[in-house]
Amino acid sequence: NNLEWDVTTEKINKKLDYSIKLLEEKVQSIISKPAKTFDTVINTFENFRGTVFNGLQMYLFQSSISMDPDIRKTSSDADKKLSNYYIELGYNKDLYQAIKTVKELDEDLNDVQKRLLDDYLKDFQRNGLHLSVEKQEHLKVLGKEISDIAIAYRQEINESNEKFTLSQDQLTGVPENTIKNYAKNDDGTFSV
Repeated sequence: NNLEWDVTTEKINKKLDYSIKLLEEKVQSIISKPAKTFDTVINTFENFRGTVFNGLQMYLFQSSISMDPDIRKTSSDADKKLSNYYIELGYNKDLYQAIKTVKELDEDLNDVQKRLLDDYLKDFQRNGLHLSVEKQEHLKVLGKEISDIAIAYRQEINESNEKFTLSQDQLTGVPENTIKNYAKNDDGTFSV
């Protein structure tokens, strides 16, 4: 992936929508395959999800680095939308069933593959797929609220220009090469 520096709000939205569309198509492809193995379900999804995320990273990172507040906001909103997509995906019963089928095959998997498979199953189970639809919907709403709060918090931190004044004692444990980059005040404190 090449870094792209001429990012616009339109590019962010277009890339996100395209990426979610690709993910959804891949999920549907995985679900519809008659042969459900570790390779056709877990490995395919994990590799594809990683590829899509790597393609989005430059756009999502704009919430932290762009000088343009509109781009930062659009990037943050895109992060919310992607997070909400993944929350919804965590309640996809057909994908869960495909993963359960892989587990039931009892393939000869290495320890890392076994752990990844078990982690996927745990994630679906923790989402409450064994609960009533009403309780699942409530969990989805809570998950989205938590995600939105975390993203809003990160955005507030990114937008903050506040500085703190700390003494040398308060900086105990901070590497000296980091401290030397802080502005030193006349009273011996540091502006961080």
